[in-house]
Amino acid sequence: MDEHPVGMSSHSSPGGALLGPGNNGNGVNNNNNGGGVWLQQQAVGQQEELQRPHYTIPGILHYIQHEWARFEMERAHWEVERAELQARIAFLQGERKGQENLKKDLVRRIKMLEYALKQERAKYHKLKYGTELNQGDLRMPTYESGNKSRLSTYRKHVLNITYFTVVSDWYSTVNLKVVG
Repeated sequence: MDEHPVGMSSHSSPGGALLGPGNNGNGVNNNNNGGGVWLQQQAVGQQEELQRPHYTIPGILHYIQHEWARFEMERAHWEVERAELQARIAFLQGERKGQENLKKDLVRRIKMLEYALKQERAKYHKLKYGTELNQGDLRMPTYESGNKSRLSTYRKHVLNITYFTVVSDWYSTVNLKVVG
């Protein structure tokens, strides 16, 4: 197949005029009856040639290489985005776990303080009225965790709070007796 720029064919003269029956190369038609038909057929052939895509092996290889490179770039971009999202998921899961641990710790502290408050109210009631305050179930709160060291730490805190409250109450009563 001859490849030529648009408008040129293998039958054209160096001057660009079409050679065919009745054409002498200078653009003048010498044959009055057959030249027009041949030119029409040539024009139809050129239109078909223009409509038909021109594929070449180097062009096809270039297109495939270009598409492959584009595909690899998209894939690399997707992999980077996937890694970023996985890192974000891991970060958020760690943050959620930390928040859950903080919540559990705060719930334990609240239970411990509620227990200490109940003890203080009972002690105050006993000192003021001389009778035990009936609070129903006054027992140490239970913790969901099976961690014995944490539980013992909280018990120590409750005992320390109670001890320091007793000591401070004693000092305040001593000070009131001394001052009053």
